[in-house]
Order: sequence, then C-alpha cells, then structure tokens
Amino acid sequence: MIVKTVADLHAVSNCPMGETCENCGSEFELNIETVETKVMGVFCLTLCDECTEFERMPKMTPVMVTHAVLQHCGHLEITADRMDQLMTEGEKQ
Repeated sequence: MIVKTVADLHAVSNCPMGETCENCGSEFELNIETVETKVMGVFCLTLCDECTEFERMPKMTPVMVTHAVLQHCGHLEITADRMDQLMTEGEKQ
C-alpha cells in the first residue's frame, strides 16, 4: 500500500527565521515568507514587513534558488521529487 504525503508547500512552521531581512538587512518586523517558482519549486526566506508589502526580493542566482528549494524541502520533510509532484498536481486543479 502506497501512502501519499500531503504537504502544504507554503507551510513555514518548520522554517528557521533569519536574524535579518534577506533583501534589505533590516532587523525589525521580520516574517518567514515563501516564494513559488514555476520551474524550480517553492522556497522560504526571511523578509521584513516593508519588503513583503512591496514584494521586494533579494537577487538570487539559479544555483541559490535551487539550494533554497532543497532546504525548504528539508523543512517540509519531503523530497524534491515530491515537491515537483505536488506542484504538478496543483496545476491540474
């Protein structure tokens, strides 16, 4: 019997909060946010309220995004293949 793990790819309860905003470096009003990329997956990052409100993101190379997606998979306790599968299933709905 195969049991599928259902995961909310945007869950952040297991994601560590950074000490500063990953975009502007602010130490105040920090939140953990998720970003969904169509190609690589979902990743989490620490942003301040202002960067979140104005949708400001740090500049990231494809390698950095891939690393962040793999880290987020670890936070969610799923594999990258499972994330891809869940994203594909979400597109069909």
